[in-house]
Amino acid sequence: MSKKYFFFFSLFFLAIPFLVGQNKLVINLDKEKTETFNFLTSKGISTVPFYDISQDKFEELQNDAVKICGTDSNIISLKNYFLLSSFDQEVILFLETKKIQYYVIDNSIVPPPGDILPVTPSYLSQQTYLQLNPGLNAQAVWNLGFSGQNVVIHNVEYGFNKNHEEFNDSNCNIAPGMDVNTSATSSYTEHGTATMGVLYGNNGSYGITGIAHGAQQVWLYPEWQQSGYSRTNAITQALNNSSVGDVIVFEMQAYGFNGTVSNPRFVPAEYSLLVWNLTKALTDSGRIVVAAAGNGYQDLDSSDYQTYMGYGDSGAIIVGGGTANTTHAIYPPYVVSGVTYTSTYGSRVDVQGWFENVRTTGAIPGSGFTLVGSDFNQSYMTFTGTSSATAQLGGAVTVLQSYYKSQTNNTLTSQQMRTILKNTGIPQGGDISKNIGPFPDMLAALNFMQQTLNSESFFESSLYVYPNPSNGIFTLVSGSNKIEEIEVFDVTGKVIMSKEEFDLSTNQISIDIASASQGIYFLKITANNQSIVKRIIKN
Repeated sequence: MSKKYFFFFSLFFLAIPFLVGQNKLVINLDKEKTETFNFLTSKGISTVPFYDISQDKFEELQNDAVKICGTDSNIISLKNYFLLSSFDQEVILFLETKKIQYYVIDNSIVPPPGDILPVTPSYLSQQTYLQLNPGLNAQAVWNLGFSGQNVVIHNVEYGFNKNHEEFNDSNCNIAPGMDVNTSATSSYTEHGTATMGVLYGNNGSYGITGIAHGAQQVWLYPEWQQSGYSRTNAITQALNNSSVGDVIVFEMQAYGFNGTVSNPRFVPAEYSLLVWNLTKALTDSGRIVVAAAGNGYQDLDSSDYQTYMGYGDSGAIIVGGGTANTTHAIYPPYVVSGVTYTSTYGSRVDVQGWFENVRTTGAIPGSGFTLVGSDFNQSYMTFTGTSSATAQLGGAVTVLQSYYKSQTNNTLTSQQMRTILKNTGIPQGGDISKNIGPFPDMLAALNFMQQTLNSESFFESSLYVYPNPSNGIFTLVSGSNKIEEIEVFDVTGKVIMSKEEFDLSTNQISIDIASASQGIYFLKITANNQSIVKRIIKN
């Protein structure tokens, strides 16, 4: 049995006796389709496509993906997933015998990644995360006239208070037909109010101001709807309503390896392959995805997460949580009821935002909120966790996308935006062995784009190689570029490595010159009918 299938079987098989009849089963029918359908029909089990995407939307996504990354394979693969009306042990045995990938959906409600006790400190007198380092330098970009214009934000959340004074006359709403479940308490719904404040708070004379307050529109997609709890449905609806260049914010986390309610080990939502599939489809088709790393203090580079890392790069910008000072270190871990919390970390985490002291709207219990005039619709609080960090980054990329769109009448991909943020951000300090990435400087990112637009093709800036120097194993991140050929030359001009076949399902390419001598080499990359050369150093 392959490792790929072993993961799914080992993760869920032991629990099956307890899950049958309580949860749902999704299968991936990329093979054995006719035989499987016949078997299920004989048992009276019906199937429906798992991802509720119209044919017109599929065609739009496929066309966008081909234009942007040269292949629509990840979009097409979504059609292979089916939801079964019921299942039992005989079904599981059949799937295992045929080596058909399956996934049991546990409908347990996962809390949003923010405001874990202890109680957050009193909020600052102003939104210092908008200012110069240690802030995002957002105000400097506003002064240039950019605050998110002509960009749409889609926020996957639980709910928010539309009647709040910061939003009651703004262009933000819960997506049509997606009413928030009436069982959702303020701990869930007000999480969205806090996120929306950071993203889109009104730029008025009172209260707070959202980073992307000039955005064209914000839609919220509740995971916990009146019809029930479904994360994948919320994301699918965001996908259905999105267009190229839109920003999708994942304000959610998943239970990590061996995670339970009492010891959740929170990690990015895309730890679930079913979520990763949708994320990849979004980024392949030109949408920017900004997602929380989760508050579980997990090392994504550990053996526990080998399977997750094996999925490949989804293209999402994964956001960790750092300190609200110029050190920009990972937020210090703290223990609550024997469980350690702070930002999850590792090479898959791209950039960081503030884990603490984020002044925003809302009234999450335990957040130190204030009601102005005892009015719930005038609530302000201190936001914490990778939720506050992700909201900051969602606002930042919206503003930067707005600038790029205004200058080019085009949009950046998720991978391109990620590259810019990483290359222009302030390096992480403190314990850098627990990587949460650099802290973005919005003005530096804008200046980089301006220089790039004025002096060179964005092609070059969207490609980067890491680590450099290295021991001979390099990774080329190709962004949305379709790589055609890679050659490595020594200083005499001799070709020491050449490669022309690549895995189109990922934008990361391994380059191995470990056997070469120490020294300087030149990496020639050909893509999109263009070539560039980058210098690499082998230690």
